[in-house]
Amino acid sequence: MKRGLFAILLLLAAAWGQTKGPRTFDLSLPANWRDASAVVVVFKDLEVPANRPVVFRLYAPGQNGEMSLGAFSVLGKSRDAKGEQHLERTEANITGEFRRWVETAKPDSRVSIVVKPFAGLREAVDYPWTVKEVALETR
Repeated sequence: MKRGLFAILLLLAAAWGQTKGPRTFDLSLPANWRDASAVVVVFKDLEVPANRPVVFRLYAPGQNGEMSLGAFSVLGKSRDAKGEQHLERTEANITGEFRRWVETAKPDSRVSIVVKPFAGLREAVDYPWTVKEVALETR
């Protein structure tokens, strides 16, 4: 009985698409990224807990975490808030380090980034969040 209930709960969690901790995204570089004044990572339909603030830091895959490629934060509504908050569109500016990294490490038209949630100075590996689409855009 317990195994069956556990299996059902796992299926429900998978159906909701809830993910915790860091995630890696494979993104297409915009055609004009070298000439653009700014490059941003766009997160569409981001859902996070309403009661927990978070800072998302962006890294190159395999990077040790000392130098991020960009970051953005989402404030919690309150400690007592229930459920999720939905952000239709959130942008993270990309640093000059990103441009240098892409030019030396990724000469092709795709790049992978790792997005890690942080609570204060610590990585929040248990932080649940979902996003429907992540893309690079130029300004």
